[in-house]
Amino acid sequence: MLQQQQQSLERRVLSSSSSTNWSRVTLDSVNKTGRLNVAQVTLFLSSLIASGSVFSGKFAIYLSLFLLGNGGHRAAAFRRSPVSGRNVCLYEVVPFSSPLAPLTFSRVWSQGEVCSIKTIHERECCPGFDVMPGQMGCLRVKPADAMISTLISNNASIFARHLAESGLRDQLEQDGAFTVFAPNDQTTSSLQTMRTISVSQLQQISSARKPTEVPFLLYHLAPTRVKLEDGAVIKTSLADRTLRINRQRHDVLTVNCVPLERTYVMAKEGVMHLLSKPLDPSPTFNLMDTILGDERVQTFATLIVQAQLAGDFRDDGPFTIFAPTQDAFSSLPGNFFESILYNTDAIKGERRLC
Repeated sequence: MLQQQQQSLERRVLSSSSSTNWSRVTLDSVNKTGRLNVAQVTLFLSSLIASGSVFSGKFAIYLSLFLLGNGGHRAAAFRRSPVSGRNVCLYEVVPFSSPLAPLTFSRVWSQGEVCSIKTIHERECCPGFDVMPGQMGCLRVKPADAMISTLISNNASIFARHLAESGLRDQLEQDGAFTVFAPNDQTTSSLQTMRTISVSQLQQISSARKPTEVPFLLYHLAPTRVKLEDGAVIKTSLADRTLRINRQRHDVLTVNCVPLERTYVMAKEGVMHLLSKPLDPSPTFNLMDTILGDERVQTFATLIVQAQLAGDFRDDGPFTIFAPTQDAFSSLPGNFFESILYNTDAIKGERRLC
């Protein structure tokens, strides 16, 4: 069966006479008995490419449909995929996920869909490698650039400019190894996400006389090279402030719950990781302060204070609170809320109401 499919596919390839370059189709496969698997298809296509065969765009579409329908595969068009083989990294893009740029993740993790949006897979050389003419994959080792140049070439030029304006650039070039968590250009410049970077923080960057005056930038730097491990707590260059690394489902790495788009990009002065949005250096509020600051749960906050539990929720915890909203309280029958508002035992659950 497999041989018949390959022969049929080869006949279609040889019948294509267009000289237009073929757009790569990449496969994310579940190998099933009697059907083409990734290794077999990749080997077959590689041999054709090496022999100088060319494909039309129309045939590439037909090929993807053929593999999807007859090979038991899910095919995804790669927008940037000049290479395949060693040192090639796989990325998954969520189109239209932001007004300025799509979300990008450093590996396939969503099973092809995020919030009903079909994702796009991309391949490109892993950081530190480049294509070598006539060779499969990315076999050429790129020399490490300076950190600022590395940031600019990896979609973090705005953050690089902030480092230069603040004076931190000189410190990065003179001192030892650093770890830089750099937000990408799209989210750093987006008005929607600039709420993370306050106006005062931007003013600090532009008017700083010394690096210690820019806590926002210092919060994105670590004074040593660090390994991204699940649960790791990283000390930043901002005094007494740390970052927490977590490995989420499908191996997505996050820093303070912010997904990393690209990791371990080497530079002369250390290593850079690309963030999907800026980190907020503001002090973290305790649980009670968070509840008091949320207008949606003010009635619930009133009950906590009335029950004399506010102090408990200002401790370290850990706590998990399921807080009813204002609408939830308004749906209660009659004067139920008034009946418990000043009944501390009832609020604490120490006395039955009926």
